[in-house]
Amino acid sequence: YWTVPSAILERSVEQAAARRGVDLTAESARLVVPPGLRVEKCGFALPDCPGVIATAHRVTARPALWPLIGGRFALTARGEGYGGRIDGRAVFKNRFDLSGPVACEAEIDGVELGRAAWLEQLSGTRIEGTLSGVVSMAGEPRELLAGSGSAELVIEDGGLRFTEPWRGLSSIEFERVVVKADMKSLIVTVRSITFAGSGLEGSLSGTVRLRSRLAASVINLKGGVSVPALGGDVSLNVGGTIADPVVRIGRSS
Repeated sequence: YWTVPSAILERSVEQAAARRGVDLTAESARLVVPPGLRVEKCGFALPDCPGVIATAHRVTARPALWPLIGGRFALTARGEGYGGRIDGRAVFKNRFDLSGPVACEAEIDGVELGRAAWLEQLSGTRIEGTLSGVVSMAGEPRELLAGSGSAELVIEDGGLRFTEPWRGLSSIEFERVVVKADMKSLIVTVRSITFAGSGLEGSLSGTVRLRSRLAASVINLKGGVSVPALGGDVSLNVGGTIADPVVRIGRSS
C-alpha cells in the first residue's frame, strides 16, 4: 500500500480526471489511512476558459463504505484551499456502475473569495468575502450542469472592487449576501439574492442561462436596491454575461 510511487499516482489521477472531461494537474499524490488518496497542490482548468485555473491546497478522497454494501459506489472528499474547505459526497445511482447518474452534495465553509484569482479573471471584478453554504447536484457525470440541483450560499464581510469606477463608485461593501437558487437543464433559477451593508440593502431574482463556456452564461436578474450614494431607492437590473455583465439602475416608481 505504501510502496506505490507518487509519480504513478499523480499520472493516474490526472488521466482519470481527463477521462471524465476534467483538466487537472497535481504536484503530488499519496495513499493515506483510513484508505484514501490525498492530492497536494492541484489545479482545475475551467472548461472553455483558457488560462483560468481554480486551485486547491489539498484534496483527500475516500470510498464511502455504507453505500458500497448495497452495491453502489460512493466517494467522500475534502478540498482545502483559499483559507477554507469544501466537504463533498458523490453517490452513483446504478449498482456497480461508475458511468451512470450521480448525486453530489458539497458543504462549503470559510472560503475566502478574495484569494481566488480565477473569480476575478472570469468576472472582471474583484470579489471579496467569506463564502459558506451547501450545493447539491444530480445528473450524468460528464454533464452535471445539464442536470438538476440547488444552492444556498452566504457571503459575509465582502465587497466588489471595480477595475473602473461604476456610477462614481470604485467599490461596494456589504456585510452579508444570501443566495438561494435551483438549477435544471442548464438554467439557474435564482429565487432570491438579498444583500445588506453599511447604507446598502436590496434584493434580486431571475435566471442565469448556463453556456458550455461559463463566462458566456446569460444573466437576467431584476430587483431593487437602496444606496444613499445613488440617491436612495432605485430599481436594479443585471443582464449581459458573467464575463461582461450589464447593470442598469433607475428610480423606483
